[in-house]
Amino acid sequence: AQQHDLKTYNFKQNRDLPRVAKIMSWLRAVRPQSLLDIGTGRGAFLYPFLSEFTDCQVLSIDILAHRLQELEAIVQGGLPNLKVQKADIQSVDWPDASFEAITALEVIEHIPDNEQVIKQLYRLAQKHIFISVP
Repeated sequence: AQQHDLKTYNFKQNRDLPRVAKIMSWLRAVRPQSLLDIGTGRGAFLYPFLSEFTDCQVLSIDILAHRLQELEAIVQGGLPNLKVQKADIQSVDWPDASFEAITALEVIEHIPDNEQVIKQLYRLAQKHIFISVP
């Protein structure tokens, strides 16, 4: 078995972050079966989500390789409903309505062409798009 050196971030299971708590409450209301999480980063939202929504099929994308390595280790640790992919939301060519819900939390402000990204999210979402900015 391969040994993975994952850092433990205290906030990974911290549901008290106001932005995480708000998004989680909205997601509890809609109970998505599939979710695209854009720019997962260190997982402040994703880890609480995966703990609670164990049946939701999740694709997490990021452009940073070291973030993806951490997530891959989580997948190998026993989360079959999580898929990880290096991708830039601006250039993916997935089919329309590929995901029931999409989260883009604290990431849109890092992307130069916000309008194009919003159009892409709208194209890819079946029902729900959740965006937060600082």
